[in-house]
Amino acid sequence: MRIGRVVKRQWLGPVAIAVLVASACGGGSRSFKDGPSAGASDAGGQDGAFSGAPGGVGAAAGDDGAIAPGEGGAGVGGSVGGECEPGATRACYDGSATTRDTPPCKGGTSICDEGGTWGACDGQVLPVTELCEDGVDNDCNGEVDDVYDIDFDGWTACEGDCCEVVGAGCTLPALVNPGAIDVQRFSPSGAPTFTDDDCSGTAGDSRAACDQGVPLDDPATASAAAAVDVCRSVTQDPRSWGLRSVSYTTANGKQIVAGKQAGIAAAFGAQVIPQQGQRMLLLSSGHARPPGHAEACGSNSCKTGGTSTPPVNFPQQADGCAPVKAIYDSVALELNLRAPSNATGYRFSYRYWSFAKPGECDAYSDEFVVIVSPVPPGSMDGNIAFDALGTPISAKSSLFDICTGCPMGAGPLKDTGFDTWSTSDFPGGATGWLSSTAPVKPGEEFTLRFAIWDGGDQAMDSSVLVDNFEWLTESGVEVGTEPLAAAKSQSLHP
Repeated sequence: MRIGRVVKRQWLGPVAIAVLVASACGGGSRSFKDGPSAGASDAGGQDGAFSGAPGGVGAAAGDDGAIAPGEGGAGVGGSVGGECEPGATRACYDGSATTRDTPPCKGGTSICDEGGTWGACDGQVLPVTELCEDGVDNDCNGEVDDVYDIDFDGWTACEGDCCEVVGAGCTLPALVNPGAIDVQRFSPSGAPTFTDDDCSGTAGDSRAACDQGVPLDDPATASAAAAVDVCRSVTQDPRSWGLRSVSYTTANGKQIVAGKQAGIAAAFGAQVIPQQGQRMLLLSSGHARPPGHAEACGSNSCKTGGTSTPPVNFPQQADGCAPVKAIYDSVALELNLRAPSNATGYRFSYRYWSFAKPGECDAYSDEFVVIVSPVPPGSMDGNIAFDALGTPISAKSSLFDICTGCPMGAGPLKDTGFDTWSTSDFPGGATGWLSSTAPVKPGEEFTLRFAIWDGGDQAMDSSVLVDNFEWLTESGVEVGTEPLAAAKSQSLHP
């Protein structure tokens, strides 16, 4: 038998290592790749083969299962330099160690390429943002479908919150969610634009009108709410916002059928038109019908509801003028609302009309009030519709400034009945469009009651138009009333 010797020298720093490889001739040859049963010693490869490492030293499995270069065994065809032996493999995972092997996350395998560099980690599954209701622990934290409310606004991404962290198009995450309302802003050119703060995908849709085509004598309370531009109703979700209930009542909240005392007006007279949408709510202590309508009163006094119980602490004294405490023919629209999650207040527009003489001390003066519950700070016994002196809206109010001989003239009275049905003793007059505001807490539930009545008897009726309810989102909202700037008007009959 002949023994041949092959000596292969490779240089590792200053140390040269000779490796003797023996092979038997005549009886067949053996290779290390025949496995350990062939008598070879393999410190690293699971199939018995050596993976040569730079410097001729075999690669042994490291703690992470990788075939690490520079450990044990002779290398065949190795490359000097690089971080690994070409063809070597190792276990890998690019995510956090706390998520590894938490299903569906798992490690993968990396293969050393020909240049001696570890390749990508093939087969690994890394954590991703938790998806909604898919039954998978996408973020590999050990909990399935656990989506958190990152901005603490009461809504998660799985519940439709489109703005959980500050980023492009999302500057105030806590104010943006399906429980919010879209905010109207104005560009430098003055053109109005809307946000999509309710995450619906359509900017401004929460401010869309809903009163198109409603007839004047529609008795439905939902139509009355629509006429004042309260268009959205709450759902079973306690975080939703909008209308919770609506009813016609007397001034103290007793439910009634309003009949001819309420109307849904597309216009009132020759000049007065809605400030938002296509309709306004018209309430009257007489008939809420314009001249020419089959149910119009035809005079300055029409008896309707009889005696009523006034709200607590009403009617109120103004400028030392004590009113008669009895009221008659009262009618009201009562709205129970829940505020949006980004609301800080609300406002609405209205105009008051009466046959009473402006500014006179009249114990029989009619009144219009808006009673709020819970009572907001700054209100007058719960009423948020009053002038700078605290006087409820009436002919005694400083805001009652439209009449023959008044500073604002009598033009808006044209074709309302408060012109043609007036007399020298009861000439008829009105306010301009007014706007009242009040604060509210996000998600707060509250009641608004728009009420009007005849003071002391059933003579000399009054009416009020209510329109353009809207939520406010700016800071510092307070109770207050002021003339509506840039009110819309038209001349139907030049």
